[in-house]
Amino acid sequence: QQPKNESLDFVRTIGQLYYDRKDHTDLARKMSTYFLDHVRSHYKVSTNNLDENFIQTLHAKSGFPVEEIKNIVGFIGFVENSTVNEDQLNRFYNQLESFYQNT
Repeated sequence: QQPKNESLDFVRTIGQLYYDRKDHTDLARKMSTYFLDHVRSHYKVSTNNLDENFIQTLHAKSGFPVEEIKNIVGFIGFVENSTVNEDQLNRFYNQLESFYQNT
């Protein structure tokens, strides 16, 4: 049996609280921050520049598809300067879940 990931359960619980408050943009930013922290701590990849080198390095270390990493990185950039609606938040959540479950 695989060990339980308590930190991911915590993030999901906090996420549900924000989701219930309908603060989609703030939640998307927090999800981005958590993802980048996960990448730094788990894969030892710098997140200072989310450029092509970052994408290729994360792909090489995680095995996650390049196009899907590009989508995540693109949305992280979008979130910094935009308002996020519920559909966008759900799509981002699903992209991150796919990353966490398949890496």
